[in-house]
Amino acid sequence: MRSTVISVMGVAAVTVSIAALAMWGAARKPVSLPQVPHTASVAPQRVVRPALMGLDNPDTAVPSRSPRWGRVTASSDPERWPPNRSDWSDDPAHWPLLPIATVRGIPEGIKASLESLDCAVPAPAGTGLRNSVIHGHFETPGALDLAVLCVHTDQSSATYIFWAEDPARRGTLPQSGNSISLVRRAAVERRLDPDAPVDRDMPRRATHDAIEVGCCECCSTLFYYHRGQWFTLPGAD
Repeated sequence: MRSTVISVMGVAAVTVSIAALAMWGAARKPVSLPQVPHTASVAPQRVVRPALMGLDNPDTAVPSRSPRWGRVTASSDPERWPPNRSDWSDDPAHWPLLPIATVRGIPEGIKASLESLDCAVPAPAGTGLRNSVIHGHFETPGALDLAVLCVHTDQSSATYIFWAEDPARRGTLPQSGNSISLVRRAAVERRLDPDAPVDRDMPRRATHDAIEVGCCECCSTLFYYHRGQWFTLPGAD
């Protein structure tokens, strides 16, 4: 009788152990999670910065605009700028050269100054002295200046300017030619490009007259004086 009870109790213990093991295994079984649809990964986008004024791409670069005025660079003696010998040397009959002493309308003190530079004034047929001796306000609006185109004995030419017609204040234009003419302030202003950049030392607008120097019957350049410097504008082609 006793042995039978023990056997029954042993079977019960084994049954309990098997049940416990089953419960322990169920607890360790991984829990399946709900399926989430697969989403493709997206590569990060490269931010493309637009080119600024074409600087990032030399092929599409925007060219810088030319300044409002041109500059004068001197490479010769300021008293004898590059020779312009062809006109009066090749056709002297068309280009008579008058001694400065015989030219009217020039103060005696200025004549003396030009005589020391062996100056003769060209008086071409048809125009005479009109494009060799000019008056204008080339420095300030209030003072009248005198410009004279001279041909020297070596056939080189120069344009001398006397500020306020003062013999002691003589300057030389940085380019020579075969004619000079007066360009009034308003005409100079019309030739300026108002949208072109202006360097710090350049005039922003024209406040007085300019001198146009012609060369070789083909082209000319305007010369404008501002605070001790000559600036240029294109003339006739």
